[in-house]
Amino acid sequence: MRVLPRTQAETIQWVSTRIEPWTEQATTLGLDPAQVAELTDTLTETEEAYAALHAAKAALQQAQLAFELKYQELRRRTSTSIQAIRAKAQATSNPGLYAEGSVPPPAKPSKSGSPPAPTELTSTLTNDGFIRLDWKARLQDSPFFTIYRQLPGETTFTLLGTSGARQFVDPTLPAGTEFVSYKVVAHRGTQSSVSSEILQIIFGVPKQRKPADDQLKQAA
Repeated sequence: MRVLPRTQAETIQWVSTRIEPWTEQATTLGLDPAQVAELTDTLTETEEAYAALHAAKAALQQAQLAFELKYQELRRRTSTSIQAIRAKAQATSNPGLYAEGSVPPPAKPSKSGSPPAPTELTSTLTNDGFIRLDWKARLQDSPFFTIYRQLPGETTFTLLGTSGARQFVDPTLPAGTEFVSYKVVAHRGTQSSVSSEILQIIFGVPKQRKPADDQLKQAA
């Protein structure tokens, strides 16, 4: 029959509630007082190490959040600079600016109209506890995407961020959130797709829902 609990926290608590009576009644219980003293010291050290571990995890999460925010800002500002170089090259009819700025010229548009909606929107929980979204889309058709999120109690989706890749990490999900919904919109120039199907995540379990009712196109 199992005596000690399975989890670390429960085990520490189990020992903590018994160490005092074991110390006071060591001889009566058949315990060696010296061994109980060593157990007491080990319990104290374990509690301190456990607290330090959780503090380190919290610090890591904060550092990861800070990095993700800065990384997304870096991508956004870099994209803005690339667009500025391309705009100057086109406005001045000077393709040499692409080489000078080490920026490839924009691809010639192969299609007109709105890009197709992203498909197969899925989620993954990162090692740091953040939600990473992945979806399928042709980058030739959709140079960038906007990501929207809806939290419990909210009646509409809110713009969460943009991405030039087919993935996005949400580092700002409030702790204790019971469920959250996401959708993604593709953009090409001034044209926007309808939204992807809504992805709803309940307790970390992704569940596909029917396409968004509004199907509103979002301007680039």
